[in-house]
Amino acid sequence: MLFTERPEVAGGLIASLYIGNIVLLALNLPLAGVFARLLVPAIAILAFVGVYQLHSDLTAIYLMLIIGVFGYLLRKLGFSLAPVILGYVLGGLMEQNLRRALSISGGDVDILWQSGISLGLWIAAAALLVLPWLLPKLLAGASPREDVENG
Repeated sequence: MLFTERPEVAGGLIASLYIGNIVLLALNLPLAGVFARLLVPAIAILAFVGVYQLHSDLTAIYLMLIIGVFGYLLRKLGFSLAPVILGYVLGGLMEQNLRRALSISGGDVDILWQSGISLGLWIAAAALLVLPWLLPKLLAGASPREDVENG
């Protein structure tokens, strides 16, 4: 309604957004390094306050610190943190739905691979689990044959 009844206000609003973006760009480029040093401590403080507010218990803060140190060690050892975070976030949901499926099936585990889609997903998951170890061995085995043929 604003665009049809008062187009001058809508145009002024859009123009002010463009001007604001240009001013922010001019200010943020030189000041980005100043705020980057403050970003990690600010996030840490907000995380501590949020965890304490949610649980009102120091054990939750200790658990958060342990998980943080664990994540730091994984990063230093060269592990990718994305699968760990996905597993942590989705693990509870997956367990809940697994219990629901087993409850519906009366405790029969065969329900997990009875349909074609679920069987395909199980095969894809197994292949993705085995391929990182199997692929380098297959590629290493293929290279000497190429040398003999070219040689």
